[in-house]
Amino acid sequence: MAKYVFPAVFTEEGNDLYSVHFPDVNGCYTSGDSLVDAMEMAEDALTMMLASAEKDGTPIPTATPIRQVAVNDRSFVTLILCDTEGYEVTECEATIHIKDARAKSGLTIAELSQQSGIPADVIESIETKEWGTVANAIKLSKVLNVELSDICEQEGEYDE
Repeated sequence: MAKYVFPAVFTEEGNDLYSVHFPDVNGCYTSGDSLVDAMEMAEDALTMMLASAEKDGTPIPTATPIRQVAVNDRSFVTLILCDTEGYEVTECEATIHIKDARAKSGLTIAELSQQSGIPADVIESIETKEWGTVANAIKLSKVLNVELSDICEQEGEYDE
């Protein structure tokens, strides 16, 4: 349990939507409905990924110096601080529930991505793994019109 700082690449997707990825943390993606939302989601996603790695005993990657992270003209890089101390890793049973809810809705991953503002590769990752951020589960549950409790189970209540 520690504090970490990693570079995050924020990409403007249009309509004030931002996607975020961490080049050093495999599979760590998120998005936001605004820059502020994307920053909050980035901290949550990074904390979840690193806390999960700590729990599993997986080595924590080394952060690339910010000046060495390449970006395009729609992107920028900034550092995100996270603290895994006291962070409970939420096991999200999104794999089956999100995939089933999406199938019932008739939406493709691309269509769900467009409607939720969550990058398609993040949705694909959620559907193929048994974890995800609660924030992304909330967004997907709203688009798919399903109860959050049907998607992601954790102790305590969800803040929307």
